[in-house]
Amino acid sequence: MVFPGILQRRRKLVCGLGAAALFLASLPLEAANLVSHRAFYSLRMGEVRPGGSFVNAEGAMTLIMEKSCDGWILTQNLLMDLGTPEGRTLSQRSRFTGLESFDGKNYRFLSNNDTTGEQKRVKGKARSGGPGAPGEAIFILPEEKTLTLPERTLFPVAQTSWVIDQAIAGVRHALHYVFDGSDGTGPRRAAAFIGPLLSPGKDNAQKASRKSLGALAERPGWNIRIAFFPLDSQKPEPEYEMEVLQLDNGVAQRLLLDYGSLTVILELEKVEAIKPPVC
Repeated sequence: MVFPGILQRRRKLVCGLGAAALFLASLPLEAANLVSHRAFYSLRMGEVRPGGSFVNAEGAMTLIMEKSCDGWILTQNLLMDLGTPEGRTLSQRSRFTGLESFDGKNYRFLSNNDTTGEQKRVKGKARSGGPGAPGEAIFILPEEKTLTLPERTLFPVAQTSWVIDQAIAGVRHALHYVFDGSDGTGPRRAAAFIGPLLSPGKDNAQKASRKSLGALAERPGWNIRIAFFPLDSQKPEPEYEMEVLQLDNGVAQRLLLDYGSLTVILELEKVEAIKPPVC
């Protein structure tokens, strides 16, 4: 999962856990059950709350999760236009690429963001630590710096696999650490709240949203809400939240990104299978 990572991770977007949580520190599992796919999403404004800086949002996103001979390649392309109350339009064009080993221990990332002409490039690599040992993230751009990662920090594909594993196991509330590097900042604590299993064809909302999307979208899944907190934050409110209709094969059916003052909705419009590599 990287979906919100390609946005500026602040309540105002590109402007200006509870003690009962169950901490599951299992090692990242190889994403053997995830399918290589290319997904296309439409983007629109969800809810606008009082005090927000934007009144409209539209755009599109493409996500590619592809298995190579050495690991997973994750690519996201985002096009988003945000309308302000004054009638101005703020445009964001973002591209993110991550290369992640099958065991979830090694990771490389590159992010290019253009927000109304202001460009930012982030590049680096990271490794996940084992039991009792921290990991490390090394940034090359926009400046050289090294950050410590909590032990067993999950990178994007490992996080997707891990959350699905928890859902299959019947876990409903789980806390973990995540890092994607897309915005140049450090790791975050993530609290996942997992709903009951939704069977394709039984749930009316799922059935309606999956019309004509094909076999990759005709899978069981779960509504999962994840709240993200900066590692050193003592505030009870998360930095941002994400709600995803996550299918058991790794395809995200629907996404809601909650930034406090507004929500942005991404709806799956088309999904294609990618042939596995010949290794």
